[in-house]
Amino acid sequence: AIARLLGDAGPSPDEAQCYPLLEALGVPVAAWRFVPADAAPTVLREAASALPAPWVLKACSADLPHKTDAGAVALDIHDADELQAIATRMSDRMRADRPAARVRGWLVQQQVRAVGELLLGLRRDPVVGPIVVVASGGVEAELLDDVVVAPAPLDAGRARAMLGELRLLPRLTGYRGHPLGDLDALAQAIAAFSRLA
Repeated sequence: AIARLLGDAGPSPDEAQCYPLLEALGVPVAAWRFVPADAAPTVLREAASALPAPWVLKACSADLPHKTDAGAVALDIHDADELQAIATRMSDRMRADRPAARVRGWLVQQQVRAVGELLLGLRRDPVVGPIVVVASGGVEAELLDDVVVAPAPLDAGRARAMLGELRLLPRLTGYRGHPLGDLDALAQAIAAFSRLA
């Protein structure tokens, strides 16, 4: 899966190119379909109809690290006609506002209700070696500065302990009536991801 990713995407893969690797590692992802940018409109509709609604639509481009800032993400789509119209508007907007961005295609994905969002990453520190980074995620990730790091790879027990160090944790454990997150499943996903190191 790593060799295929590097061969297909090079040093800057987009989300759709990374999903097969995550799935091979045992990291769960919401149901998804990739549609090439040059595909007929019917292909986008067919991809969506194979997934439970509502859907999320994202432009796949290594040139758009912050898709929300570029208007390259749409949520709560329930209808194939609506999906096609949004893709057309999104494409027009990106051509006008981000003409240098190369869009490889579209990621249509089942939208799941989240209890919270986490950012998960790996980094190769020149002194420590490979580390796992877990942080409060979403569009406010940079503002929250809620980050925990640990040497990689790690087991689910250490991953669970990392979650306990986040200020976000109360949101995942039923804070003020919020639903409970499945922290054990999340810890398993973090541990599986850490095997990339």
